[in-house]
Amino acid sequence: MADEAYALLERELERATIVSSIERAVQGEGGILLIEGPAGIGKSRLLLEAQRYASSADAYVLRAQNAELEKDVAFSVVRQLFDPFVKKSDPEAQNGWWSGPAANIRSVFGTADPESTPLGDFAVLHGLFWLAANIAQDHALVLLIDDLQWCDIPSLRYIAYLLPRIESMSVLVVAGLRSDVSPADDRLLSHLHTDTLTQVLRPAPLSKLATEELMAQALSSTVESDFAFACHVTSGGNPLLLHELARTLAAEHVEPLARNSHHVANLAPRKVAAFLEARMSQLPSTAFSLVQAVAILGDDTPLHMAVSLAVETAHKNEYIAPQNEWLNTAATLDQLEILLLTQRKDDVATLSFVHPLIRSTVYKSLDAEMRSAMHRKAAQTLRNQGADHESIATHLLHAPPVGDQQSVVILRTAAKQAMQRGAPGNAYTYLNRALAEPLPADVRLQVLVDAGQAAVQIDLKSAAGHLHEAYRSEARPEARADIAVVLSTIQSYLLRPSEGIAVLMEALSQLPDREEDRKRLIEAGLLATATWVLPGRGDILGGLERLRGLPQRNTVSGYLLDCVVSSRQMVICDRQAIPRARRAVQGLAEQGRLIELANGDLQTCAWNTLLAADDEAGMDSLQTALSEAHSKGSLYALTGVFALRSCGWLYRGQLAEAEQDSREALRLVNLTSEDFAKYFACTFLADSLIEQNRLDESEDALAQIGVVPGLSVEGPVYLALATLSRLLYRRGDYDRALKVAYDARDVCRSYGIDNPAFVNWHTEAAYSLAALKRENEAHLLADDQVGSARQWGAPRTLGRALRLSGVLTGGAKGELMLQESVDILKDSPAQLEYVKSLTAVGVNRLKFGDCSAARTTLRQALDVANRCGAEFWSEEVRRHLKAAGGRPRRAAITGRDSLTPSELRIAVLAAEGLTNREIAQNLYVTPKTVEVHLSSVYRKLRISSRGQLSSALHMRGEE
Repeated sequence: MADEAYALLERELERATIVSSIERAVQGEGGILLIEGPAGIGKSRLLLEAQRYASSADAYVLRAQNAELEKDVAFSVVRQLFDPFVKKSDPEAQNGWWSGPAANIRSVFGTADPESTPLGDFAVLHGLFWLAANIAQDHALVLLIDDLQWCDIPSLRYIAYLLPRIESMSVLVVAGLRSDVSPADDRLLSHLHTDTLTQVLRPAPLSKLATEELMAQALSSTVESDFAFACHVTSGGNPLLLHELARTLAAEHVEPLARNSHHVANLAPRKVAAFLEARMSQLPSTAFSLVQAVAILGDDTPLHMAVSLAVETAHKNEYIAPQNEWLNTAATLDQLEILLLTQRKDDVATLSFVHPLIRSTVYKSLDAEMRSAMHRKAAQTLRNQGADHESIATHLLHAPPVGDQQSVVILRTAAKQAMQRGAPGNAYTYLNRALAEPLPADVRLQVLVDAGQAAVQIDLKSAAGHLHEAYRSEARPEARADIAVVLSTIQSYLLRPSEGIAVLMEALSQLPDREEDRKRLIEAGLLATATWVLPGRGDILGGLERLRGLPQRNTVSGYLLDCVVSSRQMVICDRQAIPRARRAVQGLAEQGRLIELANGDLQTCAWNTLLAADDEAGMDSLQTALSEAHSKGSLYALTGVFALRSCGWLYRGQLAEAEQDSREALRLVNLTSEDFAKYFACTFLADSLIEQNRLDESEDALAQIGVVPGLSVEGPVYLALATLSRLLYRRGDYDRALKVAYDARDVCRSYGIDNPAFVNWHTEAAYSLAALKRENEAHLLADDQVGSARQWGAPRTLGRALRLSGVLTGGAKGELMLQESVDILKDSPAQLEYVKSLTAVGVNRLKFGDCSAARTTLRQALDVANRCGAEFWSEEVRRHLKAAGGRPRRAAITGRDSLTPSELRIAVLAAEGLTNREIAQNLYVTPKTVEVHLSSVYRKLRISSRGQLSSALHMRGEE
């Protein structure tokens, strides 16, 4: 293999980029650097350069080496990176590193207890993020990962989770990536590869001149030009091939002279693997058996374990060395630069490959039957040595089923351990392998259920298949009902809600009367599907009155049914929905079940109700759910929570927060295989961008879910169509805006949705009608919206409806409506709607020639618009203010009113006594983000310390 002592040739750009990336990380500007190229191009050598420079820069350097056979081990890379580093550090430092959310994820690094409560995959990712952030407080942290294409998916997901946060951290990830190998997860790797925060280096093959220099170093001799040219042509300038070629030439005593050039092509296969195979073929059988054993068992294998496997798998007629000869064999392989023989602190000799390509080559040289047999023997060897179940299960994955029930026990236990670590994908892999064994019916049924529930978070189609088989196999009505609830949710995600409803109805019909809780849970699933996913099910929606009249039941199922009933009441403007939703989320929160249950989406129905009602309990409950997520949240759950909180910020007019949360929801979507929440996250993102006058970006957000003019889209697109109508109206395309608004109306009618607080297609339709000179139709639509809004009674919706009617009506009567709108919105959370109504009042007064009153009103509107970050409305108000003879004030640059909503949130938390790190954990941002915002707060409030915050904010003990 390439000797580290040789000069690194023609890699000046790569080295400079590595050095500058490390220097930026030391200054608090982290990032991800991918070094991509084919085998042998020098990626590992560049990682070594990064290690050397980072160490000299006083950074913490953590390193992991991926292997193709270990990609099914949960958090293999994460554990390689952090476990040795943390364990060798002093206890005081460890205590600091395990603080905050990181305290919840210690089990990732030990032997997981299969009977303990599983960690949610989000909780693990968030905890690992804070582990890195805590370590990087005092020293920059450089994570070096080789062969990223073989990275286990949980670790790869962690790197992707770091990506959007790493820019403001002293953390740098440098990873080598083979371009000639298919990755373990193409979607995740593509996400990393294409992100703007990722730098990609692609080292080029060496030139002829560099080839000549490298061969001269390797052969310790002058190399004639024609000979060097032959080496360059044969190797393609691949450094590893050149080193192997030099080794072969030296062994064959071929001098590097021009007259010997013809020997080069004969001696040099054009692929690295061919070189390595040639080297392996020259080994004696005992040595090759040991190499094969290490190829199966992996790096850092204890010598005695490798010997045990080598002996176990030796052919009958093959010479088997005595025990005392194996150490000499290992030492010989070390000298040949095939294996690396090291001595651990406990005096145990271990073996690793010098380069992962050697392991890959040896492994692939084994025929399929031999590989399978060796993996089964390896599993038995590890079992005899008392290894953990996940290590044994990794080998069982590569061994054919033989009806061994002990293997099934190991695979199921390994799956439980993976779930406990927050790695459902690995759990599913183990369980799916267990299903390949011949199993007793009762065992197979339970494995199907476990596999289906694990697959929910990584492969919905597989989850549906396993759970459907389990549902058909299960004879007990209660257990069938439990399976049906999960299966129906999956069918909704897969946009096959009719199948889900059929399963729920069948399960419900078979439940005995005593199963009241299960019945309520199934009723909740039916009503939720008919309300939000499957239109035209009047038979289910017609049961609302019966469900509404059921006695209150203070159980999880009872609360979840209340959540769904409240949402159905909300979409028909029944105000009794609000206390029902409030009671439901409070009950779930008291039982600590808000985030745990979010995979089923039933409690999100109550959040929809509360947000539509402008009820503070909605945002408070979402924050509670986020707090719960620290210890047990899943990526699926958090995707929905962030999407809905984005909606809440949008309703309040806090546009920066709305954009931030919707983008966070989309980032989490990228880490999963389920796109259902994407419909809503993209819609709320597009709405927030419209209000910031970023119309092209808004259009791009809607295009992500296929919502574009003239294209029919499947799925729950009622909200997205209304947003597209707003976008088209803002662009002045009134005809298409009206058509899309009516499309949204038709979709809403098919679902029985008739509350403008939830889907507001009415406003843009009415304004478009007016612009198209169809005033009578516009007035009828406006009047209808006012009626519905008064029935619902939420300030945001009623204020907006009155403004629409007032603008269309005009004159003194219109002025009264506009003023009522302002009065309703003034003290409500809906501050952007307040801006719009103030603007409408100012414009109306300007029409009547009352410039003084118009200026006063418009100045109020401008101040609030600036605080909201509503660029479009700020410009609109300035334009009208100039027309009224006023000089638009610049946005406030000092005082509380100058703070952005994000700055105000952080300032309030700091004034309450939270540290920067606690604020960052609370708001899901990095500590650096908090520092930057607080610096801005101090400057704007003209203060110099935390102790002055409370008085500067005029809180006097109140928020």
